[in-house]
Parts: sequence; structure tokens; C-alpha cells
Amino acid sequence: MEEMVNELNVEGLKIGLEMNMSKTQVMVNQWCDAGTIKLAGKSLERVESYVYLGREVNMTNNITPEINRKTIDRLRRRMSHKQLVKMLTMRSAQ
Repeated sequence: MEEMVNELNVEGLKIGLEMNMSKTQVMVNQWCDAGTIKLAGKSLERVESYVYLGREVNMTNNITPEINRKTIDRLRRRMSHKQLVKMLTMRSAQ
């Protein structure tokens, strides 16, 4: 796996693409080697899940964390929207 990641990095650099070392993470299944994967000498962070294109991805395909994440996000947006409406209503009443 480390060899493939480094090869991808080398080939990308040839055409002007550079991996963001602070954002590059590794997620593997139970059959993959549990060792550390290094990219250009730096160890990559190993994660159990991550958000990709707005959806939480994990190896067990468990959608419960995704549903919880979206529910909390909707509540946050709704609360801030209500607060904004309340503020605008109070201003127009003055």
C-alpha cells in the first residue's frame, strides 16, 4: 500500500499535482497490513471513517453515524435560521 501511495505521489508531481500532507488519510479493511504507511517520509493518519463529497464513508458500511451527522447538521442550520429570522423581525418592528 505504501508503495502505491508513493508511486501515485511521484506520478502526480510529474504533472504538477501535489498531495496535501495534512489532509491525506488512510482507511483500510481488516485484511490489510496494520503497519504504518508513509508518504514522502511522513506517516499518514489512519482513520476508521471520513467525509467524502458530503457523505461519511466507513469500512463497515454502517450508515448510523452518517444519519446522526446529517441530523445534527440540519438542527444547527435550522436553529441559526430561526435566530436570524427572530433578529430580522425584531429590527423591522423598531
